[in-house]
Amino acid sequence: MYVSTAVHLGSYKQVFQVLLDTNSDISWVPSTETTERTLQRKTQYKKGTSKEYSAHPQPLLIDDDFQSVSGDIAFDRFQVSELIDRPLTKPFQIAGVCMNEFKFGIVTKTKVDPKLPNGVDGVLGLSRKVTYDQFGRTLLESMYAELGIKEEIFALTLCPNDNPELATGHMTFGGLCRDCHKAEFSDFRATTPERWCINFESLRLGIKMLHRGSMTACMDIRHAFIRGPNQLTDAINQQLLGGQYVNGVYQVPCSKRDSYPPVTFVAGRYRLTLTWKQYIIMVSAKIAKTVESSGWHYDSKQL
Repeated sequence: MYVSTAVHLGSYKQVFQVLLDTNSDISWVPSTETTERTLQRKTQYKKGTSKEYSAHPQPLLIDDDFQSVSGDIAFDRFQVSELIDRPLTKPFQIAGVCMNEFKFGIVTKTKVDPKLPNGVDGVLGLSRKVTYDQFGRTLLESMYAELGIKEEIFALTLCPNDNPELATGHMTFGGLCRDCHKAEFSDFRATTPERWCINFESLRLGIKMLHRGSMTACMDIRHAFIRGPNQLTDAINQQLLGGQYVNGVYQVPCSKRDSYPPVTFVAGRYRLTLTWKQYIIMVSAKIAKTVESSGWHYDSKQL
């Protein structure tokens, strides 16, 4: 399954097409035509420096796990197609996508100050990538083995709204979707207040059970940080000792990042487990310096 996304950076009209496949191969392909897609398998990012982006005040920054992005990014196309079947080219003005396997290709603006204090190289966040890697692979395989059949494992719906309390993205882990759409939706902008909401039955951090019972946790799509009921976020923060909560983000000391335990979400018989590499977004001084000098950059050695 490919997810193809056309991304506009700031006021520039050059488009970078993102090609993601089930083997996590990612490529940024410069293109001036958003309606024509070339679905070719790529094994790595196209590396380089673009002079016209060097002077942009908010250049694109992306790490090797597709976790951390900063810049003024707006999406005007989102297309899903299967490797064997022909691409789905007919546009749909809908805000729902549901399928057997899904790579979360929506990259959103992350408001992170790269000038972090000495000894701090990251902020607590939640990678969109894990929705495929953990549920789309680990859980899908376990469900196939258990049920012997292929069924959709979660439903995904975008509901943009200017009111942050109403503008929610809803993602139900472990659920089966009906009347699924495999198509495009247009003019979804990540710079408006949207959230992703996760329904789950329990939350375990390391060996300690933080929550049991039905609950919904939300991620602010503009910041990619965990949000939700106070007792949930308080419990997480209490466990993440040594970090400092500054300007709305939870900063992680370099010296303690290896000791951060995995976080496990449970929905029915399915589980989502995140390691520190998946929920800690890396923001180092080296990256900040690169941003100032090159405009856009990809470094495969960050994590």
